[in-house]
Amino acid sequence: MNMYIRDPAQNPDATCPRCEKEAKDDRHWIICKANVTMLDEIIRQAVYECLSVIERKKTRQMGDKQVQKYIEKYKAIYMSSESKLKIGIITGKLYNPLGAINDQRHNIELYHNIISKLYTQIWILSHQVRRRENGKEGIQIP
Repeated sequence: MNMYIRDPAQNPDATCPRCEKEAKDDRHWIICKANVTMLDEIIRQAVYECLSVIERKKTRQMGDKQVQKYIEKYKAIYMSSESKLKIGIITGKLYNPLGAINDQRHNIELYHNIISKLYTQIWILSHQVRRRENGKEGIQIP
């Protein structure tokens, strides 16, 4: 949708070229069903990577249920259709699963890790797809 709004002549269609079902906007590219890696897995990877560093310091341990609860809260805050909050904005509504509330360093590291993974595992791949002339299938651009 953003590219369509910016330059409709070059981007005549706002439909996602991968799923071809919804308008491609700031929210859709992250939750598109055609993504190779889903948002839940990206958040889970980021949490466990941050936890592995913290656990070496013996400051915090976290179970699978807590990780899943964090994933659901993250999606509710950033991915719900009612939410207008952009992913890069850190909010107090999303509790810090990696340490004390006043220890925001770990929370910032986690946010950075999630955003980095979104970029490498979804954003880059989502922009390597181009519609074929007939509009039926996407092709990978080398």
